[in-house]
Amino acid sequence: MDSPLRLIVVNTAHIQQYIFGSNRLRENIGASYLVDAVTGQWAWQSVQTAIGTPASHIPPFPESFQAQPRMEDDALAEVIYAAGGNFVVLFRDVDQAKIFGRTLSRQAHEYAPGLRLLIHNQPYIWGESLGAAMSDALNALREARSTQPENVPLAGLSVTMMCRSTALPAVIMRRLSDRAEDDPLPISAEVAAKWEASTWANDRLNNQFLSHDSPYMFPYDLDDLGRTRGESSFIAVVHADGNGMGAKVREISHNNPVPRDYITAIRSFSEHIAQASTDALKDTLAHILPDVTQRTLHIFHPSLPDHGVDFGEKDGKIVLPFRPLVFGGDDVTFVCDGRLGIGLALAYLRAFKTRTDEQGFASTAAAGVAIVKAHYPFARAYGMAEALVKSAKDYTRTELALDWHFAISGLLTDLKTIRKREYTIPTGSLTLRPLTVDGKGIHDWDMIKQALDGFYQPTWAEKRNKQKALHDALYRGAHAVETFLSTYRAKLPSLPIAGFQNNGWHDGVCGYADALELLDLYIPLGTLEQQNS
Repeated sequence: MDSPLRLIVVNTAHIQQYIFGSNRLRENIGASYLVDAVTGQWAWQSVQTAIGTPASHIPPFPESFQAQPRMEDDALAEVIYAAGGNFVVLFRDVDQAKIFGRTLSRQAHEYAPGLRLLIHNQPYIWGESLGAAMSDALNALREARSTQPENVPLAGLSVTMMCRSTALPAVIMRRLSDRAEDDPLPISAEVAAKWEASTWANDRLNNQFLSHDSPYMFPYDLDDLGRTRGESSFIAVVHADGNGMGAKVREISHNNPVPRDYITAIRSFSEHIAQASTDALKDTLAHILPDVTQRTLHIFHPSLPDHGVDFGEKDGKIVLPFRPLVFGGDDVTFVCDGRLGIGLALAYLRAFKTRTDEQGFASTAAAGVAIVKAHYPFARAYGMAEALVKSAKDYTRTELALDWHFAISGLLTDLKTIRKREYTIPTGSLTLRPLTVDGKGIHDWDMIKQALDGFYQPTWAEKRNKQKALHDALYRGAHAVETFLSTYRAKLPSLPIAGFQNNGWHDGVCGYADALELLDLYIPLGTLEQQNS
């Protein structure tokens, strides 16, 4: 193989707006599926087209990775891997690479309108470090993506009707809900494609996470995530990202200078990551599956008034208050009832660590939970969840980490500014966030959990005025808390660091404000496990 091969890397641009730009969950579902398809199944089929494999003989994706003909055995093409939103393939010559690019671009344009595709093509000499070549290609792709202008599509010519979701020219009238009383609305080709893909996405999700005869179904509408219709309620957008994945990829490259060794190692790593994250999501889902005779997920706590999440019913199925949107790699995004967001994020983080241990490459992750009103702009909520993940990773990149934020208003500003404006007083920081999970020290979830357990006790649980008075005192500082404790003859919940109980503060941070904020917007799933065990 003296002549250069062609190394192709496929990715997409501006997918945040493409997937999360609508507040209609069905559109988010379909968009996520299309992004997966264009960097997965469709790309795989385009490889077969480029090398002349008849459509009837195209093997399944991705099970055929290991069974592919190998480049050193004179294969016309070999797919290296498809994971993390990237599709990587080696072609024998440049003409095949061009056919691949044209075929995939045409398919994306026709079946995923509005999705922006990036294809990087560079020469590669077999025998040189494939990991180094991959790194160069991915860097070039990132640079290209960062310089891509925001998509400004042609709004329409002459007289057109505007799509209700995208403001693009409408091509069809369609009812944008499952309610028969709603009138059909004009939608664009992009929205129509997402709606069609949502059916395929739902089939894939059910096949992976539910049994054929399961009494449950995943929701198609944000209003079905456990909220009571007509009331002001919250959803949670949860984004999680594995720690140190880039370092692991670089380590694979460094330890495997021989191309075949690198291909074997990177495939194995990507497959194990995909399996671990999918299994972790299944473990997370298991936390909220009620007995089939129940329609409500309750908090079971001896001193806590009974309340919970109502499960809806549709087409004879129990509608789960939980929906994975992006999964199959170390990046995972799901939506759920706002009261379940933190509990399910904790469950996923712990399950991810356990599952990666089982797969033989121990890893941790960070999660961000954006808890917003049900009709808060979805793209903004996802952007907030991403910022919260970054906040957690900035705190630690070696341990499980968590951060969250309640977005009560629609004001748009960065997380650092919000924390300074809303959670900082002269005494110090009102929040312990970001936190480690199952770690040690002041900034750990266990600190908040123990404060919550204290507030669930009879001396605090049903005394709303007392809780509010403490909350106000904490925001005024340590002296105000001392006055509160004297006036109410109260004791603060016991924490591992005794200094907090004197006036709510220790070493410039408040130990109780986070727990008070969580009382109405958090369901401790651990108590459900204890009840069912």
